[in-house]
Amino acid sequence: MIVLLVWGALLQAGPPATQQPAQEPEAKQEAPPPQEAPLPPIEPDQSPLFASVRTGAWWLGEFDAVTTNGTRRVTREVMGGAGLDVGVVYEPVRLFLSGDYAALKDANVILGGVHVGADLPLLDEEEYSPSLDLRGSVGLVFGQYEVEMEGFGDFEAAVGFVSRVALGAQFPKGLEISVWGELRVIEFEYEDDVVSGDESIGGSTLAAGVALGIRF
Repeated sequence: MIVLLVWGALLQAGPPATQQPAQEPEAKQEAPPPQEAPLPPIEPDQSPLFASVRTGAWWLGEFDAVTTNGTRRVTREVMGGAGLDVGVVYEPVRLFLSGDYAALKDANVILGGVHVGADLPLLDEEEYSPSLDLRGSVGLVFGQYEVEMEGFGDFEAAVGFVSRVALGAQFPKGLEISVWGELRVIEFEYEDDVVSGDESIGGSTLAAGVALGIRF
């Protein structure tokens, strides 16, 4: 009887409760670190290389001589010409090579030179566009003067001195425009025997013009 009562009580109580494992709290998802904004592209510094094309006039002077072979005369004083400068700029220093060709109807001159100079800023490019600067240079030149007339005779090659002053404006993209003037001290000696008159052409001469250049 007692056994039956205990068995009935167990049936009414139901199966023993089982302990559920404690649930771990969900881990918080961390936000990804903020991504840094990409750096702007770095623009390369302006190249020191430059080239400039010049055009202008050269007041070389006249030549009038009486030689053992007759009269020799060059009467036109002004020669039209063109030139090219190629070099580097390490501000404020400017180093460059030059080449020039000047001509008359029956005469021409070829010059080559090496120069060193400096640029003096007049208007700051950060405040003004274009920038403006004053350029000065000195150099040595060597050249040959020729007269293309049969029987005229020849002139010796010569070495001389050049001093240049230029006022230049620099625009974006490295474009440069300038006006220039030069003192060219160079004298070409006539090779034939001179009885009277000039024995050379040149001396202290002037040249001037405009130039268009670019920084690479």
